[in-house]
Amino acid sequence: MTRNFKLYFLGYFIYFPFIFIISFIIWMYLIRNHDLWTVFSDCTSIIGLYYLMTSVVFTLVFINSVSKEKD
Repeated sequence: MTRNFKLYFLGYFIYFPFIFIISFIIWMYLIRNHDLWTVFSDCTSIIGLYYLMTSVVFTLVFINSVSKEKD
């Protein structure tokens, strides 16, 4: 793996979801005063969909980069 690929991986799978979780909880629980468990349920559902989509994209990109290296 190249260094750029590792940085993209860290950004898309660790930093962005962490920032989203923190901002979503602050917005929905502290500012809009929704129930904490509802906020947590909504947040984890959105993060789950995000991980599915980014996993598919990263798999396709990784397969494409490996096939280019073989050629």
